[in-house]
Amino acid sequence: MIEGEDKREWREISAQLRAPFPAKDMGYKPGVISKDGTKALAFPYVDPRAVVQRLDEVVGHDWTFHFTVLSDNPKLWVVKGTLNILGATREDVGEGTPGMGTSGENVSKGAVSDSIKRVAVLFGVGAYIYDLPAQWLAYDMQKKKFTEDYPYDRILKQVGLKK
Repeated sequence: MIEGEDKREWREISAQLRAPFPAKDMGYKPGVISKDGTKALAFPYVDPRAVVQRLDEVVGHDWTFHFTVLSDNPKLWVVKGTLNILGATREDVGEGTPGMGTSGENVSKGAVSDSIKRVAVLFGVGAYIYDLPAQWLAYDMQKKKFTEDYPYDRILKQVGLKK
C-alpha cells in the first residue's frame, strides 16, 4: 500500500501520465461507415511512440515493458504486455492483424504496439480517449481515409480537458 509522501508523489505521477496528448500524437481510424460511404465514425488513438515518450518523460527509467507471444498466427498475432511503473505492474493483451496500423506494418509489431497502448491505459495513459464523444467525419471510401480533420482540440475543450 502506498502511504504518506509516496502516495502524494504517486498522485502527481498519475496526473502527469493521464494528461491529454497533443494533437500531433493522435491518429484516427474509421469505424462505422455511412451507407453512402461519405462519412465515417472516427475513432481516435494515440501513437505508441507517444506512449513510450510519455513514460520516459514522467518516470524516466523507472518503467519496464515486456511481452509474451500468446498466438503467432500470421493472420492474428496476440501478445500479453506487462508494464511495470515504479514497482506497480499491470498486464493486458494486444492484437495484430494484416493491414492494421500503418502500411507495411507487420502483424507482430502491430500486436506489440497495441499491447503497450492497452496496458498503459491501465495506468491512465490515454484513458481519456475512451470518453471522447463520437465524431462523424467526411470520408473517402475509395482512398479509405478521412477528408476532414478531427476537431481534437475543440473536443478536449468541450469535455474540460483543455482550456
